Amino acid sequence: MKTTMRKMMMMGVMMVAAGGAMAAVTDTVVLTVTPTGTKSVSIDRASYDFGALVLATTDNLSSSATVTNDGNIVSTWALRVSANDGVWTAATGVQVPAADRYKLMALFDDPTVGGAPVTANFDTTNDVLVSAGPGLGTLSSATNYAGDQSGEAVTVGATRGLWFRLDMPTSSSVSTQRSFTVEIEAQ
Repeated sequence: MKTTMRKMMMMGVMMVAAGGAMAAVTDTVVLTVTPTGTKSVSIDRASYDFGALVLATTDNLSSSATVTNDGNIVSTWALRVSANDGVWTAATGVQVPAADRYKLMALFDDPTVGGAPVTANFDTTNDVLVSAGPGLGTLSSATNYAGDQSGEAVTVGATRGLWFRLDMPTSSSVSTQRSFTVEIEAQ
């Protein structure tokens, strides 16, 4: 009986030793988390009036508006013309002004560094605001709407100067004041 017990104990020790040799010394686990927060953007003015502009003129610049990331998460801003006035329409990137068609461009540029941008700073393809449905604005990038600032990966609390360039239609079917709405969306 003692011999049988010793044999069983030896087999148990060998099994534990064999099992121990198969186990890893260390192991890992990958943890993931997706931060959620509030994406929000604010503009320091509700409107801007270019005043009276002659048809077919180009290079009409606005003064700077201040845009702020007032959310609590980094965001990239998308821009678009969200509402035309029902008579005039916005040109696309490659289109030029025509009858009842204006070309509106936007540029992020710090007004405290070098003053106002000049018309040549606006890219007539990449900086054009297009008319699009909700959430379909063009994302800011190193080439879209970028002067000496960008609307890409804007940190919490950061501000950007926003300028507009308006190229007027070549002719107009109306002589009354026109308006269109520009939307900036934090994404």
